[in-house]
Parts: sequence; C-alpha cells; structure tokens
Amino acid sequence: MLPPGGPAVCPSAPTPYRRLGRFSPDPWTRNKKGDAFRAGFYQRILVVGAEVHSSALDFSDAGRDVAVLFADGAGTVALSASEEPDRGVLYTELHADGRFTKALHLDIWDISQKPYITPNTVTTRAIWPQMDGKTVFKHAVTHLYRSIVHTLEANSLHPEDIKYVIPHQANMRINQLVAQKYGFAAEKSLQNMQRHGNTTAASIPLLLDETYRQGLLEKGDLLLICAFGSGFTWGTALLRW
Repeated sequence: MLPPGGPAVCPSAPTPYRRLGRFSPDPWTRNKKGDAFRAGFYQRILVVGAEVHSSALDFSDAGRDVAVLFADGAGTVALSASEEPDRGVLYTELHADGRFTKALHLDIWDISQKPYITPNTVTTRAIWPQMDGKTVFKHAVTHLYRSIVHTLEANSLHPEDIKYVIPHQANMRINQLVAQKYGFAAEKSLQNMQRHGNTTAASIPLLLDETYRQGLLEKGDLLLICAFGSGFTWGTALLRW
C-alpha cells in the first residue's frame, strides 16, 4: 500500500519516490543519450507525466479560451537497458527560449514579488493561467519544424524512415502543419486530443500507450517524439521500438 499523502505543486518530482517508498540520491539527468544505462547506473527507469489542470482553471466566461483546451491525465513509460545498440532512445535534443515566458504563464508564481502571494491575490486573474494563443501557435509551428529537421538531418533520416510521429497533444492544427511542412503522410502523425484534450506532460505517454494497445507498433519501428510547451521549451527524440 502506498504511504498517505496527496500530490503537491512543490516539490512535485520527488512525490512519486515518496509514495513508492523509494529513495535515490543520484542525479536524474544525464547529458548524453543512454549514459545512465550504458554506464550501468540503472537497469530500469520509470518516466512519469501527470497533470491535474482542472483544479487550476477558470471555468467562467473570462477563462474559457484556456479552460476548454486542458484536461487531467497521467501516463508512465518504463525504460529498460538493452544489449541492442540500435534500440531504445537513439537521440534527443532540448531547447528553451525565455523571452516568451509571458505568452503562457501563471502570474501567481512570480517569486520576485515579496510576498509573492497575498490575501488579495485570489481576487485577481493572477491565479489563472494566461495564454497568448497566436504567439504560442506561431512559435510552436516554427520551432517544432526546425527541431524535427535538425533531428532527422543529424541522424541521416528521411520522413519515410519514421513509422509514426508521436507529438505533444496541444493543438491538432499545430501538429498537422508541422507534419505537412516536413512531408510526413497525414496518417503518420498520430492524435488523441480530440478524445482527451491537452493533458500536457501526460499527452505523449498516453498517446504512446494507446498506439501500442491498438497493435500499431512492431519491434524495430522508428518513432519521432516531439513536444512544445511554456517557457518556451521544446524538443524531439528518436525512439526505436
């Protein structure tokens, strides 16, 4: 049985460790692909993405432009060490551009304010997420396309080499435009946001799980994973199933 205690905003990352009764003093990030496995540090890693957006959305008319997009969800991916060098996570790249933090943000977490939360905070829109949809859309399409181009070129790959694109499920039009710009066939870019909404950190694990359960994945399939989020932050990964 899991120890008692609900989720927390901060610290959120260690919460699964506590609830599973586990402890690890080791750093969670490695710079080079596969280092954690190849160096023998770990045999299995559990990657968790979970969101409860419904507790922090404004469901009034004033907040409907954001509230209709987001949904609650959770997904996990279990990674295991492999003796086959051409399987698993083959390549990753991450990017960030802090100039656009205000395009998708929550003012309530502005710790430059002292104190950063006051009794008056809850009476303002600072407690609700704010989004400049046009700016987010434009940068998402541009940066995801560039990241995909660089990822495939760096690995001498072409669109026909990819079995499926597993994109972050934020906006179907963004994903369709990115796929079209690079020449992916429509059926290669998978979607489930029409059923689940945007579950942010959970969206890729959920879509990957659905794809597997539908029997669409076979050993050796090459998957391209891509995501874009607030910050702005974005990245891509190549995964050999």
